[in-house]
Amino acid sequence: MARCTEEVRLGGRDDREAVMRKLVVAAMGTAALLLAPANADAKAKHTTCNDDKLVTDYSTNYHAVARLHGPRAPGRNIRKWGLSNGRKSTCGHIRRSLDTLRSLRMPVRAATLVTTGPPPQPPAGTQTVHAGGTLASIAQCESGGNPSTNTGNGFYGKYQFTQSTWQSVGGSGNPAYASEAEQDKRAAMLYAREGPGPWPVCGR
Repeated sequence: MARCTEEVRLGGRDDREAVMRKLVVAAMGTAALLLAPANADAKAKHTTCNDDKLVTDYSTNYHAVARLHGPRAPGRNIRKWGLSNGRKSTCGHIRRSLDTLRSLRMPVRAATLVTTGPPPQPPAGTQTVHAGGTLASIAQCESGGNPSTNTGNGFYGKYQFTQSTWQSVGGSGNPAYASEAEQDKRAAMLYAREGPGPWPVCGR
């Protein structure tokens, strides 16, 4: 009788240990299911790009430009938020944007050592507006003074025009493809019309 009681007691302990092990395994599995998709979604939610190195380089340069030139300088974070039209960004979008971000990180001292040749001459009869003072400061803040800036965030060119604003001052096509002289001219027209309002951060 004593032996039978001992077997029952040991069997009960073994059953409890087995149940505890099953509970621990189930809890760990649930935690993995809850955490893993969240991390994956955080990286891939608004981009179809699976090139981890490219995406990491983009994020590093994006945040570096924001620290150097202010939070608006790098434009829309297309890895985190996708394109401005609601579509997901691709590796091609991220690669082009990364090229622009890298150029914005180039120190001013290093930029003065780059020789690009004489500036293009505007067509005959075109009024040349030299961006100095306030407009030069705005351009430096918005794009690092780069007239071909196009990060895929809906803002283009030296002054980061939106397409509608560019058209409202007589521009046509993509502002980033217009000559620097034309961008200076359109920015001067916009500034004369609205003051620093179109550039709420860089116009202060």
